[in-house]
Amino acid sequence: MAAPTLVHGNVVDKQGRPVAGARISWASGPVALPEVMLLSDGDGRFTLSAPAPGHYELRCDSDDHGSAQQALQASGKALKLRLQLPG
Repeated sequence: MAAPTLVHGNVVDKQGRPVAGARISWASGPVALPEVMLLSDGDGRFTLSAPAPGHYELRCDSDDHGSAQQALQASGKALKLRLQLPG
């Protein structure tokens, strides 16, 4: 079995400022995923684990800054993402 992929992300608004308290969850993936949601920290950071290799869609929502989705390919190596919200 392949190692999980750690996804280290940063959520920012349209001006590039960190967004604290944004809700991050998996929208889809190559395997059944638990209904898990986490919140970005005070600096907009988060870490999430992709349990199996393959294509994933990550969803991010904020009451004040809107929503965004990001596609990623998990391969067992850590990934760094920057999610920019539209508002």
